[in-house]
Amino acid sequence: KDAAGDVSVQLELFEGYLKVGDRQGNPNVADLGNLAGAKESYSKALRAAEDLRARNPKDARFQHNVARADIKLVALSEFSGNPAEALKNYRQALGILESLGSADRGVQRSLLIASDGIGTEQGQLGDTSGALNSFQSSLQIAKELYAVHPNDSPAHPRVAVSYPQLGRAVADYRAGPEGVESEKRGR
Repeated sequence: KDAAGDVSVQLELFEGYLKVGDRQGNPNVADLGNLAGAKESYSKALRAAEDLRARNPKDARFQHNVARADIKLVALSEFSGNPAEALKNYRQALGILESLGSADRGVQRSLLIASDGIGTEQGQLGDTSGALNSFQSSLQIAKELYAVHPNDSPAHPRVAVSYPQLGRAVADYRAGPEGVESEKRGR
C-alpha cells in the first residue's frame, strides 16, 4: 500500500522521524551529536506533518504535529547559536498551537515549551520586556496545566522552572524586588 496515502503509516513515519532525530542530535536529551542528521530527520517529520495537515486541515492532531516538528527544529537553531531563527520558529509553532484553542494536555505542553522558548530567545536578543511577557505566559500555562493534572510529571518542574526565569527577566527589566521574589519561589 502507498505510504503517502495511508494516514496511520504517515503518522508512524512522523513519530519515527522525531524519535530518530532525538537520538541523532537533540541537544535536550542524550544523543549521538549528529546535528545534521537530526535536522534532516526533523525536516522529514515536518514534511510528513505538513502533508497530513494539508489533506486533513480541520484535524487538530495534524496541526499539533506540525508545531511539534517546528519545536524540534527550533532546539537545533538554539543549540547552533541562532536566536533570531529560533524565535521565528517558536512563534510559528505558537501561532499554530494558539489557533487550536485546545484543552488537550499535549497541546498545552507544546504551548508551554513554545512560550518558554520565545522568552528565552527574546532574552538572548535583548528584548527583556518581551521575555518578561513570554515567561509570564509560560508560568500561567504551567500553573493551569499543573492545576488540572497535578500528577503530570512534566507540569510540576515547569512551574518551578518558570519562576526563576520570570525572576531573571524581571530583574533584567529593572523591576528589582519582584524579580528576586519570583526567583526565590522557584527554589
